[in-house]
Amino acid sequence: MIFLLGLFLIGIQIQTTESNWLLEPIKSLSVDERLKHGAVSLFKGLVVIPDYTTLHFWNTNFVADHNRNIAAVLAVLIYLLPMVLFYKNKKILFFVYIALIGTQICFYITQRTAVRFHGINYIIIILALWMEQYYASEHFKLREIVTSFKLIFLRKAIIYSLLSLHFFSGVYAYSMDYIYPFTSAKQTVDYLKAEGLKSKEIVSVTCDGTILSAYLERKIYFLCTDGYKSFCEWNSECDQNLNQQKSLDLLKVYMNSHTNCVYVSYYPLSDVAKSNSWQFITGDIKIRFLRKFDLSIVNNSYYYVFEAVKEKQVSNLK
Repeated sequence: MIFLLGLFLIGIQIQTTESNWLLEPIKSLSVDERLKHGAVSLFKGLVVIPDYTTLHFWNTNFVADHNRNIAAVLAVLIYLLPMVLFYKNKKILFFVYIALIGTQICFYITQRTAVRFHGINYIIIILALWMEQYYASEHFKLREIVTSFKLIFLRKAIIYSLLSLHFFSGVYAYSMDYIYPFTSAKQTVDYLKAEGLKSKEIVSVTCDGTILSAYLERKIYFLCTDGYKSFCEWNSECDQNLNQQKSLDLLKVYMNSHTNCVYVSYYPLSDVAKSNSWQFITGDIKIRFLRKFDLSIVNNSYYYVFEAVKEKQVSNLK
């Protein structure tokens, strides 16, 4: 009853919200594309092997990224794994497959594909191993089949292999996070402080400014939502299909009523081959590229720092 009440309340929230950020972008996906993300989620949730060949290992899977064909075969075969692990009791087997079907439906609808989401499949297996200790063994057809193929001898090896795999992957991820920054936000803010830019008006495009806001300990101006923010509004249509020209257009609108600012965002305003070189974006607004910060575990979260001023102020700058 509690579960059904939760579904009912979720339904009300979905119907009454004005936000379409979650489901709207995936409406154009085909059924095959939607099923694919759900089908590989069990494999990615259990066989957690980050791509150790790159700094940007976050949300990667070594097998899936380097050989999709092998990953596809394993993704199908791994659905037989619960039969090998929980062949002793029908109740546990029923729980595992019903829970896994639920996660597949969730991934099919939402297309959330990050490792942290796939991990729910791993938790389901751990829960089942725990629950299994409270139920006696049962005699049924599947148990006879598994026993006849001598698969029971693989059970402990599989369990400890999964536990070891997650343990060492966790140690690797933690070690990388200790050595390298997860994002380049802190380094960017340290640069703003060192160069005396922190006191200036800091503007960003959209949700890429939330981490900066935390390190700066104040709200910053989000061009997309046209206001000071410290958190992300997912229902903004402005941040869809952002590119260099769109970012420039947003900055131009802002500069119509301001004299200067420091622009910090994932989205560069121009080709950044040369630093500290002024260039016009309108007749009276100039920008110059200052720095790029790209040392981070998360891919494509590089911060570009630009300064923008009205033309009449350029002559006063060094």
